[in-house]
Amino acid sequence: SAAVEDQLDAIAPTTRIGGTDRYETSRNLVASAFTSASVVYLATGATFPDALTAGAAAGAQHVPVILVPGGAKAVDSQTLALISQLGATTVRIAGGTGAVSAGIESSLKAKGFTTQRLQGADRYATAVAINRQAFSSADVAFLSSGTTFPDALSGSAAAGALGQPLYTTPSTCLSSAIDKGLTAMDPSRITLLGGTGALTSSVATLSRC
Repeated sequence: SAAVEDQLDAIAPTTRIGGTDRYETSRNLVASAFTSASVVYLATGATFPDALTAGAAAGAQHVPVILVPGGAKAVDSQTLALISQLGATTVRIAGGTGAVSAGIESSLKAKGFTTQRLQGADRYATAVAINRQAFSSADVAFLSSGTTFPDALSGSAAAGALGQPLYTTPSTCLSSAIDKGLTAMDPSRITLLGGTGALTSSVATLSRC
């Protein structure tokens, strides 16, 4: 609210980056932070897991994630204009066609962009696919709940700043995809985000589902 903005402005100069909806806000945020990028990630704005995993991967590479209405038949003109403005040549799509439609991908290809879809059988396997493409190894792997977003939202930014991957996981165990993904990544340390209400002790001991 404006009242919160006023309170923050009393602490430090405060700028609002917003839009008429989450998609315009996403575009405005990207435009404010990036003047150029050879690669951009696209993720659905309707659900959170793919975008948060992509956020860490993109952050590690210093490139943006743009949220799109994933069910659209084609990429919208505003997103297309932003990708072109950034000078990107490659678009990495986070998630399968149930998240970001085949029409969006084909419309990007028709405009001459190289596209790469990073997907798995579910949100956890998609996280593995995103991280496999972005990282060959990791010193630290971050784990967060794949059923709620707040811890992963903070953790995605932290992981990206540190150049490390974030995996979403079931709250009570590791899916087989995550287990295999972590084994391949071979981190020397794993950081769990949130208390035992978010990730139980079974996750802490890396127990497989």
